[in-house]
Amino acid sequence: MAENDGAQMHSILLEEREKLRVTGVSDVQSFDEEQVLLETGKGMLIVRGQGLHVEKLQLDAGETVVRGEISLLEYDDSVPPRGGVLRMMTADINREQLILLAQCVLFGAGAGLCYDVFRAARRVLCPGRAGETACDALFCMLMLAAAFRFAIVNAAGQWRLFVLLGACAGGALWQVCLSAAALPLFLGAAGALRAAAHRAGRGVQWCFQWASAEKIREIRKKVCKTPFHFSRKRYKIKSKSVQRQER
Repeated sequence: MAENDGAQMHSILLEEREKLRVTGVSDVQSFDEEQVLLETGKGMLIVRGQGLHVEKLQLDAGETVVRGEISLLEYDDSVPPRGGVLRMMTADINREQLILLAQCVLFGAGAGLCYDVFRAARRVLCPGRAGETACDALFCMLMLAAAFRFAIVNAAGQWRLFVLLGACAGGALWQVCLSAAALPLFLGAAGALRAAAHRAGRGVQWCFQWASAEKIREIRKKVCKTPFHFSRKRYKIKSKSVQRQER
């Protein structure tokens, strides 16, 4: 179908029900995997199907290409214009992307915080190359698990470029703005935890030593008391037998 709209020609070319090329498009109202609304000079064009996506969008040239399994094409003049694709992206898509970007920044800042915590623990609790390697490996595994969960829950299973940039920006902001102030606090907390653990270990060791000493004393008393006890019994038995013989 081709009609002259004066400024732009409106035409539709459908190839194998998988590729739709539309000219004379002034704006895109909305699009998802099942429906695409195209505002043309001849009315609102509704494209329905499965797995639809906008492959090409050139509003200056008025050309749009939609790919997917196309099942229906119809015009509906009852659909009012909503301001076009720019307003839709600003109102809907960009709002969600901004929320996701903020979540990515927070995720990166949280990763920086966790790194400082592990760095403090590595310095105080696990000094040496082996401790540093173990802490770094544990941190990497935890971050990979957290990133996988974040991608599944928050990013719908897709790691886009702005998601990675937001996470990197959050980590950089933490390192530049807050790491210098937070790391001494983490080091102090790790030192206090180490001191408390040392005192607790000393207390447990003293309890075991005291219990062992008490047990040893009890066993020693029993061992020393047993021969004397038997000797007293033997003495009593012997004295009774002597008394009987005298009688």
